[in-house]
Amino acid sequence: MRRFASQYRDFFRLPDVAALVTVALLSRMPIGMVGLAMLLFLRESLGSYALAGTVSGVYFTAMAIAAPVQGRLIDRSGPRLTVAVTGIAHPIALGAVLAGALAGAGLGAVASAAAVAG
Repeated sequence: MRRFASQYRDFFRLPDVAALVTVALLSRMPIGMVGLAMLLFLRESLGSYALAGTVSGVYFTAMAIAAPVQGRLIDRSGPRLTVAVTGIAHPIALGAVLAGALAGAGLGAVASAAAVAG
C-alpha cells in the first residue's frame, strides 16, 4: 500500500499535474448535474418521464460519441480552438433544448438540440 501511495505522491509532484487533475475533476462535475436538471425540466415541460428520458438519452449518447472526437482534436491541435468552439456551442444548444421544450416544439426538435448539446 505504501508503494502505491508513494507512486501517486511522486506523480502529483510533477509540474502542473496537481492543477490539471483538479481542473479535470471540477470540469466534469456539471455533467451529471446537467443530465439530472435536463431530465427534471423536460419531465415538467414535456409531461412524461419517457419523453424526458428519451431526450436525455440522446444527449448522453451524443456526448459519448463526441467526447473521443473532441479528445482527439485537442491532442492534434491543442485545446484552445476546441474548447472555445465547444464552450460556445454547448450552452447555445442547451438553450435551444430549453427554448424548444418551453415553446412546445416536437420531440424531434428537442432531441436534435439535445444531440447537438451532447
